[in-house]
Amino acid sequence: MKKQFKLYLLTIISLCFTLIVSAQNEISGTINGSDGIPLSAANVVIKGTAVGTAADFDGNFTLSSETPFPWTLVITSAGYSANEILVDSNQDDINIVLQVSISELDEVVISASRKREKITESVASISTISSKKLEGISTMGDPLSLIKNVQGVRMVQNGVNKINISLRGQALANGTNALVLKDYRPINSQYTAILENERVALSTLDMERVEVLRGPSGALWGPGVNSGVVHFITKDPFRHPGTAIELNQSAEGQNITKIDFRHAASSDKFGYKLLVTHRQGNDFVFDLNDPDDFAAANLTIGNLRSGAGGVFSDLDGNTYNYGDPVLDSDGNPQYNLIPEFYSTAIEATLEYKPSEDTKIALVPSFATNTGNFRNANNHTYGHYATANVQGRINIKDFFASINYFKQYDWTGNSEDLTSTWEGTYNNARLVNRGDINAFDLATQYPFTANEKLDFVAGVDAKIVRFSGTSDPSRVASRHGKFEDDDNFDIIGGYLQATYKFSDKFKINAIGRVDSYTIYGSAFSPRVGFVYNPDEEKNKAFRANFSRSFRSPSMVRTMFDTRLGPRDVIGSREAITFNNTYVNWGLNNNTLTPSLQSILDGVLAGNELSDADKAALAGTSIAGNTSSSLRDPFTGVSLSTPSDANVSVSELESTTSFEVGYSGASANKRFSYNLDWYYTTQENMQLSFTDVGPLVTLSNLESEFSQALNTAGVSTNAGTPGANAVAAATSAYGGSSRMVSDNHVATGQLTARSAGFRNFDGKASFTGIDFGSQYVTDSGIIPFLNYSYINKVTFDAADLGEDPASGRTYWLNTPEHRLRFGANFVQNKSKGFYGSIASQYTSEFEAAQGNWRGTVPSYFLIDLSVGYQWENGFYAAFNSSNITDVKYYAFPNIPAMRRLMFLKIGYNLKNNILRK
Repeated sequence: MKKQFKLYLLTIISLCFTLIVSAQNEISGTINGSDGIPLSAANVVIKGTAVGTAADFDGNFTLSSETPFPWTLVITSAGYSANEILVDSNQDDINIVLQVSISELDEVVISASRKREKITESVASISTISSKKLEGISTMGDPLSLIKNVQGVRMVQNGVNKINISLRGQALANGTNALVLKDYRPINSQYTAILENERVALSTLDMERVEVLRGPSGALWGPGVNSGVVHFITKDPFRHPGTAIELNQSAEGQNITKIDFRHAASSDKFGYKLLVTHRQGNDFVFDLNDPDDFAAANLTIGNLRSGAGGVFSDLDGNTYNYGDPVLDSDGNPQYNLIPEFYSTAIEATLEYKPSEDTKIALVPSFATNTGNFRNANNHTYGHYATANVQGRINIKDFFASINYFKQYDWTGNSEDLTSTWEGTYNNARLVNRGDINAFDLATQYPFTANEKLDFVAGVDAKIVRFSGTSDPSRVASRHGKFEDDDNFDIIGGYLQATYKFSDKFKINAIGRVDSYTIYGSAFSPRVGFVYNPDEEKNKAFRANFSRSFRSPSMVRTMFDTRLGPRDVIGSREAITFNNTYVNWGLNNNTLTPSLQSILDGVLAGNELSDADKAALAGTSIAGNTSSSLRDPFTGVSLSTPSDANVSVSELESTTSFEVGYSGASANKRFSYNLDWYYTTQENMQLSFTDVGPLVTLSNLESEFSQALNTAGVSTNAGTPGANAVAAATSAYGGSSRMVSDNHVATGQLTARSAGFRNFDGKASFTGIDFGSQYVTDSGIIPFLNYSYINKVTFDAADLGEDPASGRTYWLNTPEHRLRFGANFVQNKSKGFYGSIASQYTSEFEAAQGNWRGTVPSYFLIDLSVGYQWENGFYAAFNSSNITDVKYYAFPNIPAMRRLMFLKIGYNLKNNILRK
């Protein structure tokens, strides 16, 4: 017993001694930037291990480890060059200063693996725009334009106030496959998946940095991230107090005014920030003196307004006969878009630091805008009002963000600030935008297993609810039969592991599972490695494999409503054609129209006598009228109506394999990055389109004439009978579209059946993204970016479908894109700054609804030059497309032209980034 007691005692003493020894290996200190800013959340890691810590909100840190001295500490912080120092004993007063970064390879990012790491240690391809690089970029008052000089980025300009972002793949007229964030808050609408930049308080006055992650990233960031992530990270009120105001005024044409205001202050524990942005002016509209613009306006506005029969109302409640021109406020005929737009956003940030390792933030905001917008087929004009509240919390390494979004419904008054409404140009009554409530929750926690292995675990959820309106003057419901069963939720979780074989080589693996209310579940993996061949990490080889999933948006999933001449069915329901009913009166069995149905339609207005009508009443068109079926989208002949059936949509997947290399000169002034990727998309969904087969009756005119003659009605030229034949064949053209079983069952027989068709095949393509820059002593930073995709249009054979189907899939993006120029960064408290950039985009074919055709190639030049005074005042001239080249993002929309701005601003403390 005594021996056992002695053994226990020795064991306890040994453990205590080990703990005491371990506790003795501890250091502490403070980390600041060369610009005097305490670097909160700067990383301190013992080189060659996964052991480290992060600085608190004042830049203070403490690091304990069992690792014996000496330690080589690697200190990193976003926007600053990394530093290494040697520590050979316990110290409590280490003072570390990091220099403001001049090389992207020194940057620390959070978006690539949702934890802080150097770009050269990331297995994914990522670029940053740090606080210094932001200076001089010509944004034209739109913060999204900050990333237009970033490798691999394509800005899809759909108007003065509407921009979409395209990364590695399909571009849409009204959406993006990339996830766009502001401080972890999604800017993409969870209801429509559309980028709503015009309803978010983004300002260059408040921008700390931007991170752009290229390639599928659904394993980390969740569903829908099939092409990349753009993360706008704003300024902390503790680190960036002060007051700033800026005015941008266009120098010609569009009469655009943009005003931004920012104020931030803090005490030891509390900080706050107020941001207000306002933008108004005239959007680009069709130039009706230009033949191309006139044809596009006639196609997308004029023809739609000139349909057969009926009346429509404009946004002011005036009614017009179809075919009559709409009048503007001065009484002039208006076959054009309404030019006026405005957007206003107000955001407050309240932050509380109850302790060194806890931080809580509450960010409420409200935004409203009016202007043009393009859905899948039509131009629309509307007013939108949204509210948002975000909460964020950091407790040591644990992080959580919860976001509540609300879009207000129609209040019955189009002048009401919170009344959301939308009018389509082809039938401009106010339609239902609905009351939308969405929640977005994200949590994550990193933990370390040992010196080589660390993990990040996370759980997130997206919940969307929609309520329609019962206002009979508007579309009563967007979800129709699904109005009481339209929950749209996605709940997921992920686990990420990183194993560090050495300071030069590491592997990263992520597995994610998502459960969809409608579409089942999906597993998204990503695995990759990075190798740094030199100690300075001036070079990095990386490779990764990933797969991401994307579901149709809630609105596409649940659609069951009338849109103009179409009855729309959403993605969750199959669309079939077995009844063979055509909306102008085909016999269900023989596909032959009855004469009586035509009389009830077109002939009722013709000058036939009552005797003629009576004679016709019992007469039918001959039964041998030949008919044919064609696909409404491709025009290809169909054997049976069921060939046009549309199945329930499945999850779209994007699988990608990528290899990349980053390098730099010894002094890191010249840096470059090259990515090669191979991507395969499956189950891609087409835009909203007619799906009912086109029925053609080639003998309609001759057999109708024969039936009239049999009834004793003359069809000689100039007679009422001849007029009736002409009216019938002119109005119908001998063809119409078949109505789906879905609509026959509900008695909806007077409109076209429309929906969202999926491709069953695959689209595979190879791409290259290249970027480079050189930092000179004078602050001039030349850059060159080039992107290439080997295939942007895919026919049926490419997709693995029946070649006779004639189906085609478009990425809606060019094969070649080149952008080059130079930024000039002023490092002193006063002086000039600016940028010049040129962009070439090759010609490509595009198709999305009515936006179909060829987009010509174009070459643009952007210019910006400004001057900063020591007292905080600055002024600048900015021009986008300074040579006034007419160019298009999509066919049949107004051309984009030159924008020129004069800008003045004032920073009270001269420490808020000027733009």
